[in-house]
Amino acid sequence: GILLALALSGFAEDAAKELATIEAQLKKKPDDPVLHYRKAQFQMKLEKYDEGYATAQKAMELFIKIDDDLAWLLLESVDLKNVAVDIHFNMGPKERNRPQMGIVRPLSFRIWSKGAKGEKIEILEIIDFELGMMGGEPGTAAFGITKESHKNLGMLEPDTAYKDIRAKALELIRKRHPEPEEKEPGEGK
Repeated sequence: GILLALALSGFAEDAAKELATIEAQLKKKPDDPVLHYRKAQFQMKLEKYDEGYATAQKAMELFIKIDDDLAWLLLESVDLKNVAVDIHFNMGPKERNRPQMGIVRPLSFRIWSKGAKGEKIEILEIIDFELGMMGGEPGTAAFGITKESHKNLGMLEPDTAYKDIRAKALELIRKRHPEPEEKEPGEGK
């Protein structure tokens, strides 16, 4: 308990120092998209989720401005007990220039199986946070999986905050990839 608290405290201190360094660099280079991207990642590490999401959006604007076609940004990685989740901020053509009608996928949750040492092995599935555009504005929002066909995994309000999208996605992932139940001593193998 105490060691974990101290380790987390040190982690937060390090992340806060890195964020302060990046913010100082941004004063000199306010239009640097990579600095905004790094700032978003450190805001996520400090659990400033909505601020980090807004910073990622700013990074996308700046990448568009310099005509850099990055497809996505890794916002954060979340380690669940039995799977790992990489959360990507998507910057594909539809996300960069939202259509009047159609689906955009601003976020993807890539779910990885984990090896014995916790390393990511293979992608099990990708769940997207999707916005249904109507008249150029988000009209619907949902989680979905698109492979051969589309599968809707639950609706949200289009104006749901990132921290709430994140929490609902992780809850959904835990349900879809439950932790194996531990057997009691003496139970079968």
